[in-house]
Parts: sequence; structure tokens; C-alpha cells
Amino acid sequence: MSDHDFDHSQRLRLEQLEYATLQDAPQSCQINTMKNYGEFRRASEADIWPTFLSEQFVEEWHNQAWLKVYLESILAWLHDLQDNELLDTSKPVYLLQLGACGYKFGLSLMHKLQQGCAEQGLLHIRLCLLIHTPSKQEQALLSRHPDFQFHKAHKRALIIDWGITSSISPLPKKAICETDIDYASNPAILIANGTLSQLAQSLYHVHYYEVYRADVARVYESPINIDTTINELDACFELPFLQQIKSKVINKDTQDNERIELAYQWTKVSVEDESRYYDSQLSERIKQLLEYQSSKGNSEVIAVPVQAARVINAIDSSFNKGILGLISDHTNDQKGLRLSSSINLVGMALPIDFSSINQLLCEDLSMQSGRLSNDETGCVMVLSEKRAIEFNYARHAFDTSCANEQPKARAQIMQSLDSATAALSDAQIRAFIVQTDHDVKVLKLFLPRLRKEGVPLKHRLAWCQLLSQVWDNYIANLESESFAFELGLLAVALNHWSLAKNCMLMCLEVNGPNSVFLHNLARVAWVTGELDIAQQSIDLAISMSEKKTQAEQLKNELLHYLQRCEKILWYDCEYQSTHHENSALKLLPLGEHQLGEYYTQYRNQDISERLRGIKLDSLEQLKQVWPIWQAQGDSNQKAHFAMVHAEFGLVGGVVFDFDEIENTLSSEEVDNKTIQSAHLSFWVGEDYQHKGFGALGVNLAIEQIRSIAHKLNITYIKTSAWCHNIPSRKILKNLGFIESPDTQGAGVEKEVFYEFYFNRNVKGK
Repeated sequence: MSDHDFDHSQRLRLEQLEYATLQDAPQSCQINTMKNYGEFRRASEADIWPTFLSEQFVEEWHNQAWLKVYLESILAWLHDLQDNELLDTSKPVYLLQLGACGYKFGLSLMHKLQQGCAEQGLLHIRLCLLIHTPSKQEQALLSRHPDFQFHKAHKRALIIDWGITSSISPLPKKAICETDIDYASNPAILIANGTLSQLAQSLYHVHYYEVYRADVARVYESPINIDTTINELDACFELPFLQQIKSKVINKDTQDNERIELAYQWTKVSVEDESRYYDSQLSERIKQLLEYQSSKGNSEVIAVPVQAARVINAIDSSFNKGILGLISDHTNDQKGLRLSSSINLVGMALPIDFSSINQLLCEDLSMQSGRLSNDETGCVMVLSEKRAIEFNYARHAFDTSCANEQPKARAQIMQSLDSATAALSDAQIRAFIVQTDHDVKVLKLFLPRLRKEGVPLKHRLAWCQLLSQVWDNYIANLESESFAFELGLLAVALNHWSLAKNCMLMCLEVNGPNSVFLHNLARVAWVTGELDIAQQSIDLAISMSEKKTQAEQLKNELLHYLQRCEKILWYDCEYQSTHHENSALKLLPLGEHQLGEYYTQYRNQDISERLRGIKLDSLEQLKQVWPIWQAQGDSNQKAHFAMVHAEFGLVGGVVFDFDEIENTLSSEEVDNKTIQSAHLSFWVGEDYQHKGFGALGVNLAIEQIRSIAHKLNITYIKTSAWCHNIPSRKILKNLGFIESPDTQGAGVEKEVFYEFYFNRNVKGK
């Protein structure tokens, strides 16, 4: 090919390419006469923003990684305040949580701050959470929340009525409970997660050096009146949260699916004229911001967070000694903002440009961005510099925790786990829960599988501990407490009775009385020896239930057990309920309802060997033996006791064999009745050994037999232990058993005998 031909082919290819041109100026929407348009108003004043801050934009921020970023930053800031002598420890340090919809994060943070302050010697600092909302409905619901009530009782939580979605008024001087709020004594903490993006923003299109303002209107297919406010008269209802549940269920699908179209009108403006529209505090800063944006020479849509800046400035002006602001939200990328053509009934939420907020803040505030590993979410620290104090420790802690925790990465891990719930092994599931700091959201993913398949018996205790740590991170849902119910059922399956009890009590406290919750609570109370609570709960469940079959069956089983307890001679009901009512461990007659737990704890072969009892290879074997044990107990030949702990349930067992013995004592010592002895055997379950339950259980057994000794003419207890069973022999010796010089067998089968006399003046042979 010649040079001439080559140049010609190049020119042809270049002519086929499209040359870049400047982008067009923003175009206003075309008015459709078939549609109903609302009033076009400035975007910051249009009716497109949430009337109240909505939970649907906030939930994603409540995970353990975000909590850790906030926790470490606040603790470091408290140390800085203390080191610089800026604290009045006789007055509270307030944490202002924007929006009652973020109550889960705020209450979780308060819980963790109490733990962190205890570990770092800061408990003398009086932290108090302020949750703000102007909604009477939210105020009523939050006031009944169990975690809020706990903190409020300890003067660590209050609710304030303050509106921020429209005009900004000064912070109220009193909480809704009329408690005075002291803004002047200490610096304060501002918490805002996913809330600033719900506040009104001004919309502009910077078209190179020109600026266009957006006016916005709603568009309806037909004239309708859409009211997204909450009827405050509905706040007065008898059972907590039920009205909220009802309204949420009715409106959820509508709010998620129904969309309202938006129309945009663009007007070319001068920066000077536009800045004069805003109040004096923002006017000059808006001008500088628009000049800066137009100086970049780009064509892009920008959102100016005017309402967010007003809120932060108002909070800073109220707290005379300054604030620490920790703000997490969605951010816009470097390519400008894409405006949505529709919104749902809740309203619009736009990403926040944190650099714009920084430009709009008053001179006394400075902002520091966290180093997050993505461009979709951001976290910033806002500090007051009124006294030119350098919060070096707080800045360092904030940077470090943002870099290390990477909250967005945690959220992405959770999303990836959603499709792998069936593929992961038991160990992998536990590992993910631990690695995410026992995040509730991770457990929620696997909860259906765990309830269906259960967990390996050898990992039961590990799961119990894991679930307790997850529960410690959980904050009850104001709408309805379904997670606690599901977790409670899993806890019952794992014999994790303390957790099961807490879950059912939480369900009752949040959702109100319910026959199912009461039925489950009755079963848990029965297993843990709280027989009065079990009776009361099942009676209430029956009175509330239309389908009484299961509840009545449970009541019949409980009554049968109680009647047997009263009938058998070797158990003193009155003694047990009065003398040891404050003890966490009780000795109760073994019942059929405890056989599952009995097998779980008896499963180790070492227990049966030391006890010289029957070996059990399955629960079915135990169920086959149970009628024999029951008959022996009813005829007063043998007593099977369960060691029942108020938290753990069945932790072991005690068995007495009642033997008639020859009367060889003088008439001065005893009467002519046939003397009986009681032969003691005891064991502590696989999961609860070396915790002191053996000694407690045997001591209770001695006292129980002592209380009925006159009925059965028992004067002493005898027992034996293998020579190598040092723990049991030590327990017997410490409780006053006398070792007999007579032994039986040799080597590992050497047996040592012990006796315990109720009357030390009476001696056996």
C-alpha cells in the first residue's frame, strides 16, 4: 500500500468518528394536559420530602461495624474532653440521635458505650441519649420500648419534640416528660445515620459557568389527595405497638409499590441573585458554593443540603461548649447527581454531598471525612473548634476505625451470605457470626435453617454462647417482635432456657399479651422450676386463646406433675418453696417433661460409669425406662430428683434408694420402728461440670431428705464412690459425710463407702 493510499484510509476512518460537543443545557419537562400537576416550587420547599424521617432509609446503617466506628470515636473524644478539663461530671453529656426511626442504633450505641466506659474508666461521665421526633405516635411507641425504659429509669435516655424536616426552631428546653435539658454545661454528641439525606435540598444544574435552578412538582394521573402524615389521635391505644403494627401492615405495600411522578422546571439564575434568597447565615456560603461549582467548568446536577446544614448549625449553637458530630449517609459520586423521575409515598431521599455541607457550616465547625473503602456511603466527623482545642485522639480513633471496620464491606458480606445459607457448614456459620461481631442481621439469614435442621449436639454450648452474644446486640423492633419469637423457639430447641425466657418476655412486652407467647413462657418456666409462673402463664394463655387444645394439654401435664409432687412421700413441696426460694438451684422430682434435657446431659459414658447406672444410647431408651422409674417413685422405693437451675434448666440429677435395714440400735436411741436408710447417687451433666453444682445439689438433697426423714424413719444417708472419683469424694467429705474404713474391690474398681447421720448421737454398726 502506498503512502497516499494509507493517508486516504486514515481520513475515511476519522470522518466516521463522532466529535465531542458540549452538553445541552437542562431542559424543563413537557407539560401533559392529561395529567394533574401540583405547584412548581423550589426543590427545597417542594412537597417531595418525607414529612417525618423514615425508617426505610435508616435500617441499613444499623450494623456492628458502624456501631464500632461510632463507639471508638466517642470514647476517644470523651478522653480528649477529660484530658482538656472540658467536662462537668456532675452534668450529663448528651447524645442527640436525629430521628426516632434510628432508635435501634441509638439504643445499641448507649448499651455499648456503657460497657466501653466501664472498661476505660469513664463511668463517672453521665451519658444521656436524646432521641428527637415531633411525631406523637413515635413518642408514644418509643416511650414503651423496653430498652428505652431501662435507660430512662437510669436517667440515660429522653425524648425531645423537635421538628427538622421543615423550619428549624431552637432545641426544646425540656424533654416530653418535662425533664429539664442542660445545654450549657457540657459538649454534646450528634448522631445522624441516613437522616440528612431525607432533608430538603436545593437542586441546581451547573452548566459550565452557568447555573440553573430546579423547581419541582408532583404529577398525578387523577386529582387525589395523598396524606403521608400519621394520625396522632391513634397514639392512644391500650396495648403497646399493636396500632403501629396494624398501620404498617396496611400501608407497607402501598408505600413500597405506589410511585408519584415528578416534573422538573429549570430556570437560569445568577449566583448573586440566588444567594440572596437564603437567610443571612447561609447566603454568603451558598454564593461561594455555587461559584466554586461553576468554576470547575463541568456540566452536572448538584444537590445543596441546605436543611442539613441548618440542622447542624442549630445544634451547634444550642450546645455552648461545642459538639462532636458523627454522620453516616449515602454520598453522590464524582459524576454528578441523577434525579429520579418518581418517588414513593414516603418521599425523596437524595445522596449527601459532604463537601457541600462542610462549606455551609458555620466558621466554628470543622469536618473530617472517614476513609471508607467505597464511594456509595460516607462517614464524617464534625467538631466544634470554638476553643481551638485539638481533639487529636478522637481524630485518630475516627480515621483508624473507619479504615479498619469498613462498614460497607460488612454489608456486602451479608448480601453475599444471603444466597449461601444452605451451603455453609455449621462451623462456617458460627465463624461468620463471630467475624461480624455477632451481628443480628447475619443470624437472621441462618435462623430458618437452624430452626429446621438444629445444631450438632457437641456444639450446643458454643451455639448457646453465640446466641446470647447476638441477643446482647439486639434491640427490639417497635413494629412487631418476630425475631425474638423465632430466636426463642431455637433457644427452646437448644435447651437455652435463659435466652428462651428473655425472648418470650420481650415478645410480651413489645407485642402485648398473646396466648402463644404465654404458652411458650409457661413451658420454659416449668422446665426451669418456676412453677408458679408456669401456672399463671398457662392459665392466662387459655383465657386468651380461642383454640385451647395445646394450652389445655400443657396445663393438664403441669397439673399432673404438681399432683404427683404432692403425693409422693420423699418430696416436701412446702420446704422446697419456702426455704430455698431464693436459690438459683432447686431440687425437683424428675418429670417426663425433662427427659430430653436429661438425655442431653447424661450422654457422656463417664457419667454412667461413675454412677454405675444404666447406659443410654438414645432418648428412646430413656423414655422406655421412665415408666419404671415413675412406678418406683410412686411406691416410695426410689426417688429421682432433677437439679434444676433457674437459668440453665436441668444440670444434673440425684437418686435416692430407700432400703429397710435391721434395727440394731438401743431402745433409748430410737423406737421399735423399722429403720430405713437412703442410698445417695448424684451426677452433674456433661455441660455443667466443675461449676459447683454437684456440691449445691447434694446439699439440697441432704436437706430435702432431712425434711421428710420422720415420715420414712430415715436416720442416715449412705453412699459410695470409686476410689479414683476424686471430685465426688471431695464433695462428700466437705458436706460432712464420714468415710468408712471398709472398702470393696481393688485397683480402679476399689469402692469407698460414706455415711451421713442426721443425729450425730446415732451410730450405725
